[in-house]
Amino acid sequence: MQEGKVEEAFRIEYEFISQTFPGKYGQALDEMMAYTRQQGLISSPA
Repeated sequence: MQEGKVEEAFRIEYEFISQTFPGKYGQALDEMMAYTRQQGLISSPA
């Protein structure tokens, strides 16, 4: 994240959590991604 790769870090974490806990944190992850997009931290959807 120090190198400005915030989007990549979020994508990696999103995929890891989604695959490790299928169906468990989907809504929370979607809310997190929507918030980070709204704040301008990332631009692409998960």
